[in-house]
Amino acid sequence: MMDEGLFQENERLTPQAGSRHVTGLGPFELESGARLENADLAWESWGTLNESRDNAVLICHALSGDSHAAGWWSRMVGPGRAIDPAEHFILCSNVLGGCQGSTGPGTLDSDGVRLGSRFPFPSIGDMVRAQAILLDRLSIPRLRMAAGGSMGGMQVLEWAVRFPDRLDRAWVTASCGAHSPMQIGFNETARQAVLRDPKWRGGDFP
Repeated sequence: MMDEGLFQENERLTPQAGSRHVTGLGPFELESGARLENADLAWESWGTLNESRDNAVLICHALSGDSHAAGWWSRMVGPGRAIDPAEHFILCSNVLGGCQGSTGPGTLDSDGVRLGSRFPFPSIGDMVRAQAILLDRLSIPRLRMAAGGSMGGMQVLEWAVRFPDRLDRAWVTASCGAHSPMQIGFNETARQAVLRDPKWRGGDFP
């Protein structure tokens, strides 16, 4: 039975208590050559995985998103919507580096200090490989679809290139395979606004 409370309009941006899970991926080597000794991915799901385990849909979030796709993509995900939990097992993970339950700069080291600027930069490929390991942990061999917009769409494109044998359909919106000079300029302006904030402290703050 679908818990309709997960889709209440007045709670659509807030995960329900107990709805988020965290799965350990073990040691994880990034494409940069950096290594995380223990990486975790936080995730949420809606719907039921069928016996043949072939009705899974992976939602990939944008830069500012998290695992709660039923909130930030409520127009697309939910009962009677395009991605319906009555038909699909809907899965959304917070990306590696996302800090909303997944390992990232906000993660504490063994001394209880946030990793901060010591956390290595993950690539889109790293994010997708981490998702693939999560699917392995959940015994999901193949996706009915991966869907996402913006940075989420870039992950979906990476899924199509890197794991075509594990993906039936790709839904990409408001995204691209590479940034234009204008996009690079706008993004650099946004980064500089953060870096020049005195409270940024080089990325190392409580």
